[in-house]
Amino acid sequence: MTIKNRIIRNALVAACTVAVSFAATPQHSANANQLVTDLLSNTANVNIYDADGNLADHIDWTGSPREAISVCGTFITMLMKHSYGLTDAQYKAKTGSTSPNAAKYYDAIAASSGFLKLQAVDQTIQGDLIAVKYPAGQQSSGHMMLIDSVSAYQPRTFSTQTFLDNSAEPQVVGYFDVSVFDSSASFHGKTDTRYTKPGGIGRGGIFRIYVDSAWQITGYTWSTEKSSAYKKVADGYLVGLGRLQLASW
Repeated sequence: MTIKNRIIRNALVAACTVAVSFAATPQHSANANQLVTDLLSNTANVNIYDADGNLADHIDWTGSPREAISVCGTFITMLMKHSYGLTDAQYKAKTGSTSPNAAKYYDAIAASSGFLKLQAVDQTIQGDLIAVKYPAGQQSSGHMMLIDSVSAYQPRTFSTQTFLDNSAEPQVVGYFDVSVFDSSASFHGKTDTRYTKPGGIGRGGIFRIYVDSAWQITGYTWSTEKSSAYKKVADGYLVGLGRLQLASW
């Protein structure tokens, strides 16, 4: 498919997806949105990123004040269990863990175990997952994010990120900006709810995914900031796109 045809297809898909997404917001997306709203509503609430893994990760879904202690993987798991009543046994069967890390989520998506593996960013809708698996030897296994919305395709000329200077990374032809929910030690740019108070569960930050001429993912940047580092699929930073398939659980 040519870039021109892909752009036309993307515009049509985007037009249809907006209507569908607003008409049928997935329960876990609605719950994630409400959770962030609730956590922001009271300064007495606690929203912590469990960087050292020394805390008991949990989310208080009701009450006041509220407490959320999480990392990226536990946030997604607790969200899905809360939203759909999924059990430890079901999670173990589909992902190999009662509380999978990002790498295990990536592997489950790649194996279509409990999730529909999506082939391209333009196929994603609200509620889909981004699972990033880091190269072996990293301190973290990767990162998990929940998609809130996806921009239309943008050509690389619209990007001001410095890694593209001087015609570098010629295989990159464009990108998609993805608004995400996640649990992280930092934030995805100035639109993120954690911008003035980094850490914990947040929304509204932008994760940028770059693609080649076939719209296959070449890599990503953590945010849209000019200096945000480009992580390449070719260097082992793997990006999986998946959709929960409840009927298979």
